[in-house]
Amino acid sequence: MENAFYQTLDEIDVFTLLGMTGSDEEKAEFLDQMQQTVWTQVVEEEILPTLTQAQITQVEDIMADDSVPLEESKSKVFAFLLETTPELPELMKEKILEFKGEILVSRIAGLRDRYEGNPSELERLDSIELMLDEGNIQPALQALATL
Repeated sequence: MENAFYQTLDEIDVFTLLGMTGSDEEKAEFLDQMQQTVWTQVVEEEILPTLTQAQITQVEDIMADDSVPLEESKSKVFAFLLETTPELPELMKEKILEFKGEILVSRIAGLRDRYEGNPSELERLDSIELMLDEGNIQPALQALATL
């Protein structure tokens, strides 16, 4: 990844970025959705198009086996794809970090909309964005939590 910003994002829990305090069930559901998004974007959109037709057929055969639970099928596909694309874990990690960055940007945009017409809160958001630009993610998240 490009800089310390993403290294720090890697260490931060996605729920902290969201400011989410939901139940364990809600958090698990969100993580499932995020995992599916990453799977789709990395495996289906980036890796599969680079495979040979024979390799694609192997992946399709693994996924078509209804006697195996979906998560187990995905694990088998992942293991297979590691043979053809050893950088797959890094690609997935990069996608997760991009997703985390998008979450943070979206959260700030939502707060800007909420506090439109409230100059003091908008000034606080400007300060938070400056902290983020300077790589001070933890203090920025702490400040976001107070809004």
